[in-house]
Amino acid sequence: MGIWHKLACKGVDITHLARENGIDAKCDMQAGRIFAYGDLI
Repeated sequence: MGIWHKLACKGVDITHLARENGIDAKCDMQAGRIFAYGDLI
């Protein structure tokens, strides 16, 4: 398993945790970015 695969999996884990806490988030696994949507307080 390469480093990029590990980082992508961590990004997905963070996205799932954000969604569990009410944050609309998506992970771009190829770019390694996490997007959060909605109003920020």
